[in-house]
Amino acid sequence: MNTQTSSRSIQIHTQKSHSSKCGELIWYSVVQAKREHGCLDCQLQWDATGTGYWVIQGTWKNEDSMRLSFEQAFQPAIEKLIAHQALISIKVSLAENPSELRLPSRQRGSGADAYAYSASFG
Repeated sequence: MNTQTSSRSIQIHTQKSHSSKCGELIWYSVVQAKREHGCLDCQLQWDATGTGYWVIQGTWKNEDSMRLSFEQAFQPAIEKLIAHQALISIKVSLAENPSELRLPSRQRGSGADAYAYSASFG
């Protein structure tokens, strides 16, 4: 079993018209990932202008816990985005230098602002 920490960045671009619904779904997956055993940190950033750009940055105890978190928290959210034709693109990469990741807009939200999401795909 791998004991080295594992960090990843997930860049997501969704349809602008689904921004609120996508935000709720993505935010919930981050909350769920934080609850997973082995998740050391998981943060969400988004373009506050509602253009549908999202960045999730996470660090896990090891590669195994990261994979489990992806399967249980992020994969269902991604599948739901695909099913509702809301996903434009997704990129998962090593997060060696998370400070280099930037959203397309200067206006970004994070943290408690996510509570504003009220729509749902149902």
